Amino acid sequence: MASSNVVYYREGITVKDTDGTNWKVIEDNDVSTEQRPGHVTICATGAHTVWATSETDATKLLFRNGLRDGNRLGLGWETVDAPAEMEQISCGANMQLWGVSSDGRTWVIQNPKRSNPRGTGFAAIQQNTNNDCNVAAGETGEVWKVTRAGTIFRREEITDTNQMGSSW
Repeated sequence: MASSNVVYYREGITVKDTDGTNWKVIEDNDVSTEQRPGHVTICATGAHTVWATSETDATKLLFRNGLRDGNRLGLGWETVDAPAEMEQISCGANMQLWGVSSDGRTWVIQNPKRSNPRGTGFAAIQQNTNNDCNVAAGETGEVWKVTRAGTIFRREEITDTNQMGSSW
């Protein structure tokens, strides 16, 4: 994403050419300002899932609808209610979406599936204090967070059947 909130898509990526060929602007002139991705965060998974924060409303997330092998640009942005005012998001393995809200809580999407990548809602990760400022989810299933004090934690015991993990 550029500083002007323009979203770019990398064309030509294949198994043999992982660098791709060039960048293409995703034209979304037909969407309202609320539905344009914000400058805060955008993330994607290898499972055709792209999420972004809203430019104008931190209580909204944007989901790129219609992504599939035959249409890697998708059909457009769909507004999804966030569980709180989201400051930052990160996509990870198994279509997971993690995020940090303005009050320092960490959130994770519940039950995302190919048939319903938006899942069934969000759950707050239970922890002793809510002072997080960043979360990073990777394609290997690992999740890390940074607190406002600068302490780094790794989420433990994340499995296919327990995608929230058990503790930091």
